[in-house]
Amino acid sequence: MDKGVVVLVAKVPSQTPTSSPKLSSTPTPVKSSQSADSLVSDLTPSVGHGIAPQGAQGNGPWATGIRLASSTDGITFSPTGDSLTDQASVPNLVQGNDKRLRCYYINFQGNQKVVAIQTAPGKWI
Repeated sequence: MDKGVVVLVAKVPSQTPTSSPKLSSTPTPVKSSQSADSLVSDLTPSVGHGIAPQGAQGNGPWATGIRLASSTDGITFSPTGDSLTDQASVPNLVQGNDKRLRCYYINFQGNQKVVAIQTAPGKWI
């Protein structure tokens, strides 16, 4: 059965500011040969509306997030319910040779380049 195409759509989260995510001091590189059980995250995704930099206006990365939607025809999309983060920009979604989806984006807190890897339907690390 064809499950369709997963695409990224913008998400505007709630208006409650949050603190910075917790990061480990030594990130662990992820090799494509690693099993889903061996992946370890070094980032806690941001939840809620972030605090805009002084003088900033509009819906910047502090106020936009990443959630997923699927489509069987590439025209009509339905939300999957998956939300990766509430404070991000420039998301890109790719599928690797191992058939895992990877979402690369800039995390607003710390201005970090991040990759979220789908380990199972609805499960991301």
